Amino acid sequence: MWYEKFDFDANPYQKLDPFKIDHSRLSWNRDDLAKEREKLDRFIEDLLSGSRVGLMGYGAIGSGKTWLARILQKEIRNKQPNSMFIYTKVHKLEPTFSVIYKIAMESILSEMETIRKAVSTEVGRDDEDGWKKIFADEDIAKGFVNITKGGKAGALAERWLFGYRISSSDLDTLNIINPIDSDYMKYETLRNIIFTLTKLFPVVILVIDELDNAPVKLASALSDSLRNMLDELSNNFGLFCLFTAEALEEWYEHGYSEALRRRIDYTIELGSIKVERAPDFLRKHHALYRKKEQEMKDELSPFSEDGVITLLKLMPIEKLFPGYFFPNCESIAKIAAEEDVEAIDSHYVQRYRAKMPYQFTGKTFSLEDFAT
Repeated sequence: MWYEKFDFDANPYQKLDPFKIDHSRLSWNRDDLAKEREKLDRFIEDLLSGSRVGLMGYGAIGSGKTWLARILQKEIRNKQPNSMFIYTKVHKLEPTFSVIYKIAMESILSEMETIRKAVSTEVGRDDEDGWKKIFADEDIAKGFVNITKGGKAGALAERWLFGYRISSSDLDTLNIINPIDSDYMKYETLRNIIFTLTKLFPVVILVIDELDNAPVKLASALSDSLRNMLDELSNNFGLFCLFTAEALEEWYEHGYSEALRRRIDYTIELGSIKVERAPDFLRKHHALYRKKEQEMKDELSPFSEDGVITLLKLMPIEKLFPGYFFPNCESIAKIAAEEDVEAIDSHYVQRYRAKMPYQFTGKTFSLEDFAT
């Protein structure tokens, strides 16, 4: 593969869903966002101390918001392995609470064995009576028991938990009373599960991504629901809201409330890559993908510092974010590998600038245009 020529064991520029990237490939590399890093650190400290705390992250498309959620997940689990991370999002194709709820349930079910072990440790058993001692809602307790046992009853219990339509006879089979057949019931189910998990685990984090996809009516309803959740959960809980925006004021334009905003303790803006800091940013990123047995004089290789700076200066100023920067690096690096070029300098970037998928076609900016 072309990237092996530069001593990488995987393509460092490949566009992947951040939740498909292994933790070994994730590390904070935005040293140009030192103040935002301080906020993240305080959020993590609050969580580890057992507090209830809220965090908001926003930035333009390609700025790394979902990547930030993975960084948080990795760092929390490194410091507190016994933590629970629940991820959901507002799906652009179907921006409804039912889909938000379904994705959250998928995340919770992926941790069912961990939850079962926690229940067993807490009460000394993982049968129905054991689950009932932990979960105040007996329907949830019975549903989880069936899910952990598997089989037809387990599959039926999953359908019930996801809020799919099931018959009265199916409910009788599960010995469950109430169907989850409304957004209100779905919210109550999610709230009850999260509330109970905060009693079982020292850290529970609910991440809601892509909030910008919500229509105004859903944004208003989410504001009330998340505000109530923050008010009701007094400890061991973190809420992380992520949305695409270039300015914080867009939070309100989307329909989210000031009442929820006031309950968010920290706000992180994922700003553009500063040109003068770009070489260090790329060095740290490259190091995560380098062959482990390979010692490099400079992790920036195959780029030179002036090559990286030129590449960014040739990009549209509104696209100076990792999601656009990495594809441009890939397009130039692939050509360099084919031509057996070891150092990609400013002249080489200029030569192949037309191959970059994201390039500025007008005036080339000077470094001063990007200075902070």
